Amino acid sequence: MRGAPFTVAGVVVAIGIALLSCSSNDEPGGTPEADGGSSGTSGSSGTSGTSGSSGTSGTSGKSSGAEGGVPVPGCTALTAETYENNEGNDAEFTAKFFPTKNRDDEYIDMFFRSAASGTHTYGAGKNADLYTCDQCMLIVRNGKNFYPTEGTITIEPGSQPTKKKLIATLSQLKLIEITISKDYHSIPVKDGECVTLAPASINVQ
Repeated sequence: MRGAPFTVAGVVVAIGIALLSCSSNDEPGGTPEADGGSSGTSGSSGTSGTSGSSGTSGTSGKSSGAEGGVPVPGCTALTAETYENNEGNDAEFTAKFFPTKNRDDEYIDMFFRSAASGTHTYGAGKNADLYTCDQCMLIVRNGKNFYPTEGTITIEPGSQPTKKKLIATLSQLKLIEITISKDYHSIPVKDGECVTLAPASINVQ
């Protein structure tokens, strides 16, 4: 069993002009008659073409989700204060929330079982469950636990999250209320609460 990582979001305008040209009826070397016939009437000019209709403008796209820190409807939006290493565990990092940073019952707890750099997704693979997660995260708020089901953490090369050094970026995080089983699986609470975490850059060395 894996150890417990924790203490507890154209116009095309066609203009047609008909030009009627009168071709000469004179025979080569012929002489015109003195009483020449009446000249023909000039052709009427063609009517202008109708203008093409302009194209319709495209519809604007719709934004959705928590991108750029936009709160998800029904979820509480949280912003964390400065992250720091937990002196009792090299692989654990914590932060309090603004503006309740003086409360001990509201905090974010991150625990790393892997030092792998790159972008890691929550709610998928090992990070879908507290028991198996490599980049673990837990929010404790008002006596309730929240685990991420959406969002990413990007760990920079050279970062050593299992050895007190974390250089990373958090993005588009949504966490849902859970209970933690005796063997540390995260179990979603039916009709439970949810929170979103504002994007953050972490630099703990």
